[in-house]
Amino acid sequence: MNWKIVDKSKTVQPKKGSYSDWKEILANEGSYQCVYCAIKDQRLGGIRHFHVEHYKPKSIFPDLTDIITNLYYACPICNVLKSNDWFDITNDLNDHQYPDPSNFNYNDLFNLARNGELESDNNCGKYIIHKLALNRRQLLIDRNFSLLLLGYKAIVNDFRDIRDELINNGSDEALDILRKLVNANDIVIDKKDLMYESAPYSIDDTKRPKK
Repeated sequence: MNWKIVDKSKTVQPKKGSYSDWKEILANEGSYQCVYCAIKDQRLGGIRHFHVEHYKPKSIFPDLTDIITNLYYACPICNVLKSNDWFDITNDLNDHQYPDPSNFNYNDLFNLARNGELESDNNCGKYIIHKLALNRRQLLIDRNFSLLLLGYKAIVNDFRDIRDELINNGSDEALDILRKLVNANDIVIDKKDLMYESAPYSIDDTKRPKK
């Protein structure tokens, strides 16, 4: 999975401006992806369509409104769904909370199922999946396509390893890998339109989940 710890150890508080002026800094710091769902900003039209996320909500922690170490780069849907939701941070992942992205790897919260859905073995991960709708349509499309490409690349590598044998001897093993490669290529081409041309969101995807 693609979450990254957002290293705030070298983050310097800007001398001028406010949080809305620092989006480029946060985008670079956050690898140009949402801190919560890990979708790349290019999938939503770039930096213009991403938000500045107040990790500790400014409605609860007004003194942190313009403190850059409290700010992260987030997609608009995760930011809106999280809103002012907040819990005290504990060392127990069975508590509802949002672990600090500057020192906790969100990859450790989730498991990726074969169908592209996120699952979790702890209450914290389950809560975040539900609250931020981390199995919404576009994320499933992206994850499934990524899984598809990983499988495709593995078959391509197998084919490259045995290519000379295929050319020289026409072995059954090599021919079987070639058949898999052709079939995988057909699937990738078939799914391309789903990835790049389908509408990623419905109206329901942008609504807060029911409790």
